[in-house]
Amino acid sequence: MGVIVFILVFGFVLAEPANWSQEQGGFAPFGLSGILAGSATCFYAFVGFDVIASSSEEAKNPQKAVPVATAISLGLAATAYILVSTVLTLMVPWRTLDPNSALADAFFRRGYSWAGIVVAVGSICAMNTVLLCNLFSLPRIVYAMAEDGLFFSIFARVNPLTKVPVNAILVFGILMATMALIFDLEALVQFLSIGTLLAYTFVAAKSQAISEDSDEPKQYESLSDKIQLVERQVTREQRGVGQLRASWEPYLDRLVGDSLHSFGFTNHVKNTTTFQVPLVPLTPGASILINIFLMMKLSLLTWIRFTVWIAIGLIVYFGYGIWHSKEGKRELQPKDMAARYVVLPSGSLVETVQSVQPDGQVDTSGHLVSSAPAAEECAEKR
Repeated sequence: MGVIVFILVFGFVLAEPANWSQEQGGFAPFGLSGILAGSATCFYAFVGFDVIASSSEEAKNPQKAVPVATAISLGLAATAYILVSTVLTLMVPWRTLDPNSALADAFFRRGYSWAGIVVAVGSICAMNTVLLCNLFSLPRIVYAMAEDGLFFSIFARVNPLTKVPVNAILVFGILMATMALIFDLEALVQFLSIGTLLAYTFVAAKSQAISEDSDEPKQYESLSDKIQLVERQVTREQRGVGQLRASWEPYLDRLVGDSLHSFGFTNHVKNTTTFQVPLVPLTPGASILINIFLMMKLSLLTWIRFTVWIAIGLIVYFGYGIWHSKEGKRELQPKDMAARYVVLPSGSLVETVQSVQPDGQVDTSGHLVSSAPAAEECAEKR
């Protein structure tokens, strides 16, 4: 934080507004398309706040602490990156910056070598902080998966002295170091960005699904329900391969818009005991669209690497995780609907009623505790 304050204060002193002039390319030399492409690549700037959610089990009051800490961390990160980027482009023309060490290079170009050294040392310290952050969060995520059975059980072992998942820390720490050694900085940044964007897309979709969970009977009144009903009807009445009913045509023409619009008709559960996502379904829907749009701005090589990485994950999941998941086995088990079958005797009505009463409803003498008078009255009438 001290290095960031140093960069901002000293950088604004050395700022030259002429570096944003049209001669230098202007404020946004590549237009909106360039800003979006840069946003997709630099999405790593917001990676790390998920550590807060990963460590929520260790918080004293996670219901209050996790949302507050997440909002504060995102706000500080966004403010810091915006201000540092502003200072950097005002100090020197953006074309002359060294992409490998832009901040330190900017001070060197202005003739303040000592300031560049301070910034370089601060950058190294920040890298160590990021390393510790990853070694803190990733092993805990792996431990949670291994504890459920989604991942190999060896990673669920916890050191009895330090109470940390040592195996997960060692294996994935070595894996991170190996990837940093093999790939260059740009490849790592884009690799991290596409993985993070996809993960956050799944989180947004899951938050929408959670908000719809309810024990109440489902009422088929929403647009999405009508689409599902039409789909079932088409499935039953298929007339040939590739043929669709005419009623599908308006839905297909506006599939994206109607799908997002249908979010608003779903039944949302109001749970005041936990943190609620604001403006559901607008927030999850907008997040999904923006994340997908940013992912489309990444390079083809990044998509190829990511596809290989996803393929490895799918092999592990379908080869091991899906067969050992405790949560999956629990969901597949039939619900506990115990039935009691009783062979009715051929005696009196009192004996018949006694035979079907739960334990504790009949005293030691064989009479009903609460229902005997009513049963005897029925027997007399009989």
